[in-house]
Amino acid sequence: GVAEGSFTTATLPIQRNYNPDGSAGAGQCVLYRVTVRNEGAEGIDIFTFRDATPAGTVLRFAPTCSPVACGSVVSPVIGTSGTVSGQVPSVPAGASREFTFGVQYDGR
Repeated sequence: GVAEGSFTTATLPIQRNYNPDGSAGAGQCVLYRVTVRNEGAEGIDIFTFRDATPAGTVLRFAPTCSPVACGSVVSPVIGTSGTVSGQVPSVPAGASREFTFGVQYDGR
């Protein structure tokens, strides 16, 4: 749940380390941050973030929005995969909003 470094736009391959159960890379987590920035002169009323857990991963950390709370969150149950979304009530002109969630590689 705590990032070990800064967020990046670079590709982050799952390292093929071998866990005691023999799975390659299983258990490694990635935190995602999706940012929207309103560069317009007018505010945006409602904005909905949409994404999905990548192939081979399951949701490990439920989606959150900042700096305002998500008004509506849809996500799979922790430990399963699927679509994630969150809605913020507005994005004022010149402001940004962030949507974060974490996934864990399940070794498949």
